[in-house]
Amino acid sequence: MDASQLRPLGVGEIIDAGIRITRRRFRDLAILVAVVAVPAQILQLLVAISAPESTNPFNPGGASVSPGSAPDAGDTLTQLAATLVTLVIGFLTALLATAACTEVVSSEYLGGEITWRESLRRAWRRFASLVVANLLILLVAGLGLLACLVPGVWLWVAFSVAVPAILIEGIRGPASLRRSFRLVRGRWWPVFAILLVGQLLVLVVQSFVTLPLVPILFLTGGDNAVVGFLVTAASTVVSTIVTQPFIAAVTVIIYYDLRVRKEGFDLALMAAQLDAPPVAVAPTGWEPTPRRPSDEPAEPPPPVGPQPRPPPGWDRKS
Repeated sequence: MDASQLRPLGVGEIIDAGIRITRRRFRDLAILVAVVAVPAQILQLLVAISAPESTNPFNPGGASVSPGSAPDAGDTLTQLAATLVTLVIGFLTALLATAACTEVVSSEYLGGEITWRESLRRAWRRFASLVVANLLILLVAGLGLLACLVPGVWLWVAFSVAVPAILIEGIRGPASLRRSFRLVRGRWWPVFAILLVGQLLVLVVQSFVTLPLVPILFLTGGDNAVVGFLVTAASTVVSTIVTQPFIAAVTVIIYYDLRVRKEGFDLALMAAQLDAPPVAVAPTGWEPTPRRPSDEPAEPPPPVGPQPRPPPGWDRKS
């Protein structure tokens, strides 16, 4: 999208723009999500298999605890640790995939193009800041949810554009939360409405993906844990490939829409583009005339006073 086409968007327009960008770049988005999600599912399977025999559903003869007897405390703690490791793997890989999708969508939205490999490299360079910021969001919003549902939801929306701020502006960790809070302030309800509609669309798509797999689980009778895990993992990967790019696209467009409304990002980007010096094209057959040293023009003096600076993220086309 050219700078002249950037403008404030409504709720429906942002959702529609997210769908269109996801469709245009679906191949690259699907590849990068699969590259991250498939190894994550394999790691989670290996962690589940390595659980103690007395609590391991993949060992048919291992879960042989006599009726009325309590399972071994050590095995229970190990199983809890395995569950925690599985959650951490899912959290980190989902964050990396979302960040990579953010890079692709941001470039596409500004009229550029970036490959899925380069998007993963950029996301990986900012991964530490992304982890710190998202852990802080989980902590603060989680405490708000425990205290009362409303503060938790309010904080979740207020921090919703922290990831684009990190990747596009290069802001680190906690500063990205403050940046997101300032951008969303005064626009909380529209942002909440967009995120809510987006999540509802995701739930609808996920239901269409998972419902065809229910007969497989029914036919196995729920006794074969390996088949159940593989079916669940396959449905998770497919639904993630379909929905995660869309959520990232909507979040990025919300971020740029807030900057257009509050900071005139569209005008600043257009000014930065117009300020670039034109490139002269010589006519066919033209050859330069040799100059003598005395004919060389003197270098112009440096400009005096502060010079205008382009807005952060204006060069994110590639």
